[in-house]
Amino acid sequence: MAERRGNRGSMRMAFWSWMTIIVVGLTVMIVLPLAGR
Repeated sequence: MAERRGNRGSMRMAFWSWMTIIVVGLTVMIVLPLAGR
């Protein structure tokens, strides 16, 4: 999709950044206890 304004692009970038942080955080919280044992 063509981005006319940088506003929309930054919104999408921020959204994916937060999604990545949340997914990684949940994965670490789930994997660490399992790997510790």
